[in-house]
Amino acid sequence: YSKDPEDPLARFFCFAMPHGWVRVFDLDLLRSAAQHFVGLHDFAHFTQLAKLEGNRSSLRRIEDVRVVDEIPGQRCRVEIDLDGAL
Repeated sequence: YSKDPEDPLARFFCFAMPHGWVRVFDLDLLRSAAQHFVGLHDFAHFTQLAKLEGNRSSLRRIEDVRVVDEIPGQRCRVEIDLDGAL
């Protein structure tokens, strides 16, 4: 949750929790949950099948997920490292 105005250029990459939805910002819990995304995943539902023709695979490995505390108690950033994009 952030009290700052939203950045219109970041609207495709950011999500802000509306005021009142989050009473306690538990960064440790978010970091723990983020680690469940690490590993090999099939992203076929996030692309067009025509783009997967030939030897292209929709399997991608998420190498690391980091939760960065930008403004303590107000805003965090989630960074995801993966082995390629579709």
